[in-house]
Amino acid sequence: MPDEAQPVSVRRGIQTRLAVLVLLSAVAPMVLLGWSSARSVSAMRDALLSERRAFVVSAARRVERDVRGMLEALSAVSPSQPDSLRAARLRSRLLADALVVNPAGGVVAAGPDLDPGVPGEVGRCMDLGAVVRAGAPAVCAPSASPGDGRRFVVVPLRDVTGRAAAAAVGIVDLHDAAWTALGAPAGLDPSAAAQLRDANGGLLAGRDPPGSDDDIAVAERLTVLPWTLSVVEPARQIFQPLRRLQRDWLFLAPSIAGVAVAYAWGVARSVKRPLAKLEAAAARIAAGDLSQPLPPLSDDEIGRLGRSFEAMRRALARDETRRRLLREVITAQEQERKRIARELHDETCQTISALKIKLDAAGMKDAQAMAGRCLDELHRIIHGLRPSVLDDLGLVSAIRWVATRDLVPLGIQVRFELEEPPARLPFEAEIAVFRAVQESIANIVRHARAETVLIEAVASEDVLEIDVEDDGDGFDPAQAAPSPSGRGLGLLGMHERLELIGGSFRVASAPGKGTRVSLRVPIPRGE
Repeated sequence: MPDEAQPVSVRRGIQTRLAVLVLLSAVAPMVLLGWSSARSVSAMRDALLSERRAFVVSAARRVERDVRGMLEALSAVSPSQPDSLRAARLRSRLLADALVVNPAGGVVAAGPDLDPGVPGEVGRCMDLGAVVRAGAPAVCAPSASPGDGRRFVVVPLRDVTGRAAAAAVGIVDLHDAAWTALGAPAGLDPSAAAQLRDANGGLLAGRDPPGSDDDIAVAERLTVLPWTLSVVEPARQIFQPLRRLQRDWLFLAPSIAGVAVAYAWGVARSVKRPLAKLEAAAARIAAGDLSQPLPPLSDDEIGRLGRSFEAMRRALARDETRRRLLREVITAQEQERKRIARELHDETCQTISALKIKLDAAGMKDAQAMAGRCLDELHRIIHGLRPSVLDDLGLVSAIRWVATRDLVPLGIQVRFELEEPPARLPFEAEIAVFRAVQESIANIVRHARAETVLIEAVASEDVLEIDVEDDGDGFDPAQAAPSPSGRGLGLLGMHERLELIGGSFRVASAPGKGTRVSLRVPIPRGE
């Protein structure tokens, strides 16, 4: 199961992150481009609306110029000069005819072709007296019939004293080409409709638009008369370039997204496959399988990493071979120690014991004492070769026994602060730690000339820490490398023994400042 879970981790880790990063690197410009395009579209929309507004304002100014010319032509009419009516018609192309009336509606001056009923119609459609008194132009329709295109434009006339005493009435025909042209400004799109309306909303020129919910109307009010020029145009016509741009973008965005997804998938896969090979190889190495070489990889960063893994595998394989051989040597050594100790105990010790008994019976006291000392020394050697207390009572008791046996007879004060581990260590670990402590005590006996020794053992759930500290002469650890004379081999053996069981070994010492040997051994968790 772990071998199957790891590729899933790679697939959901590196591949997903790479795909997301590549997608982000591709999507981020798309988002920026989309945001820029949206701003551009909005700016183009505003520009198009501003353009339509400027067009309507320009058209309204042209209409206002023509209407102003008509009003100026009427205001230039003189009641005492009938020819001024003809001059007004020639001056403004919007006038069909003109006449001059007094506030009561009486005709003061008129052209020869004027319809006699016109003055009465003028009087009926507006209060001439009020217009004259107000002194401002006015417009009225003589008939409510939509087909009647006539309008009366009344402009008060002032005398030399500045008093309004009469009014010039201009007759216009909305069906005339001049008025029709006002409702069709030059440059107007065929789909648009222009309208010139009076203050009451009546259509003076132009045509009604087809009518649509998305029509856009832009209006401009004239200043000389309460008329308004408006242009109504379908939004789809105005924004057709924008719609085309949006349509192109809607087609382009999915295409770019598809390319980005394919590219992200390809990049993630190209990185994931060699990483999966490396991960599988690393899992084999972590499981202790150093026999299979890594597969060949490309000449890139991942390939170089793979070759580094391969070099590490080869080094570990060589080191593992060395460790295995060393472990076999140490195991064989311990077995040989055990065999020799058993043979000494079963044969030599029994022989010396029998000899001691016979010497005692023969009354040879000195020889009997010498045999006793020989037997004691032999027992000491047997316990040194294979201390039975380690097998019977455990590591802490064996450490206390060997320290008491070797140090106390020399007058060295020994203080113990020993804590039992939560469970016994495996045999290989116990013997390695015991031999390391035994070697430390032997070094104290041979070289330290110490007066006191402190032996500490602290056990946690995972690690057993043992420190052996003395107040002896000390030495320089940098100069304690193994030599042909054999000096330094003990420290090297301690280091190698602990390394075999996954532990560590450290020596802190200085000349005249004693020595501290620290051992760290992992405690395997119970199954």
